Amino acid sequence: MTRGLRKTLWYAGVAFLGLTLCAGMGTTAKAADSNPLQFWTGPNGSYIKAQISGTYAVFDNSNSWFGQSTTLFGLHEKFYEEGQVKPQVVFNYGCLPNGQSIYGSVGMAITSTFGGVDGGGTNVTYVGGIPVSNNYTDTMLQESYIGWKSGDLFDSYGLQKNFLDLSFGRQQYNVSNGFLIWNEGRGGHEEAGYWMGGRNDADYAAIARFRQGPLSLDLVYLRPNEFVVDGTDFVPLYGGLISTNQLASHLDANLTGFTLDYDLPGKIAHLGGGIYASDVKSPEGGTHGVASLNAYDIRGWAKPFSCTNICLLQPFRLEGEFVHEQKYHAGDPDANAYYLQASYPIQNVCWSPELVYRYSFYGNHYDTMYQGFTDWEYWFAGEIMDEYPNVNQNESMHMIELKFSPIKPLNCKVAYIHYNVENPESYGMSHAALADEIDLITDWTVNDHLAFSVVGAMANPLGGMLDYLNTIDAQTPAIGGGIQQIAPGTDLHTWYYVMFLTSVSF
Repeated sequence: MTRGLRKTLWYAGVAFLGLTLCAGMGTTAKAADSNPLQFWTGPNGSYIKAQISGTYAVFDNSNSWFGQSTTLFGLHEKFYEEGQVKPQVVFNYGCLPNGQSIYGSVGMAITSTFGGVDGGGTNVTYVGGIPVSNNYTDTMLQESYIGWKSGDLFDSYGLQKNFLDLSFGRQQYNVSNGFLIWNEGRGGHEEAGYWMGGRNDADYAAIARFRQGPLSLDLVYLRPNEFVVDGTDFVPLYGGLISTNQLASHLDANLTGFTLDYDLPGKIAHLGGGIYASDVKSPEGGTHGVASLNAYDIRGWAKPFSCTNICLLQPFRLEGEFVHEQKYHAGDPDANAYYLQASYPIQNVCWSPELVYRYSFYGNHYDTMYQGFTDWEYWFAGEIMDEYPNVNQNESMHMIELKFSPIKPLNCKVAYIHYNVENPESYGMSHAALADEIDLITDWTVNDHLAFSVVGAMANPLGGMLDYLNTIDAQTPAIGGGIQQIAPGTDLHTWYYVMFLTSVSF
């Protein structure tokens, strides 16, 4: 399929869904509440319905990779596009004895990358030593699972409704806000959608959820949906540079563990934690850098002034998380990571502003496992650094963020992030400071079916960036490709980035 045809199809698909949406805007509120795709409704909350979403994103970069994308990838990275369509059928059957129910879903994700080199260079391959930018389209089963809820089956034991929830299949498992576990899938390379992702489910996950009042316990076993190429690791930075024209092999890995959470009375604080064993049998280091290890996680949040009479400080919130990784293999050092965050929503003020400060630390040899973050979806912080060159290892970040909403459907963020290498000597670097980044993000939710996002970002390289790029570059050699080191003394330029996204869903 040619670039022009594929682009036309994505525009036509999104336009069709948008026109369908607009055609229904004049209906009554009662009609708007009904779902035309729900083709069966039964008693006790039973239903079968279809869902479909379409997303299209355009990316434009100036001085990408600080003006060195041609040196690093062999091609100039500027403009590219991604698109995704996700059809799905979901169901719930609530007519079993004692209020038990069976639920599930069958879906797929059709994802494309086209129009240029993607942000991570993952669609670049080498043919006879010549770099080539590829247009990729991939179709994959997504959100396909079945589950059972206990209803009132354990009522005689004093346990609450739906005390037990069992599910298995291709599904996503999240732990809290995703500092450790959020995204068990991956995007980019032949699977397309490097930025958009959209395939964040595990290849297989079995989850048992127990809920009783403020206490919850999850038992989980999952196999991640990750790949390696010819025994060489996929890494976030230069994944395309180590790929070949052959299909990658599946990463033979699994994760087993438990998650425990407790809400303190009055919901003034929350404590949580877990222990997870990650066993990687095939070559280690998937997209997220997963290794064989035990991860010990503790986290929590609190509103320290919520029970006081100081109204001005009652919304103030503190939160944090600490992870210790104990590696299996001799000579593979243990590692730690943590973050601390303070947030303050200013109440009874127009635009509903909220101030956030977050400090994040990733030790040397830390493996990010399946990291994401609810506030940044699949990335931890930053529209440029953490989505493209950053590896969240041997690094620290300071983030200051302002959130506000000028009108109800419009949500905005302005963020400043400073990146440092914690131990520059281990990378042979003479400077610790990597970059300063500023992000401007606007999300416009027109209604339940239509949304737009516009992002503008800039990242200014600091003293350590040149050495950092060359150090990471040297760790990910190309197969038959022509990666070059950036010459000493090369001037790096400020990276400018713009993204426009539109999403339609039913």
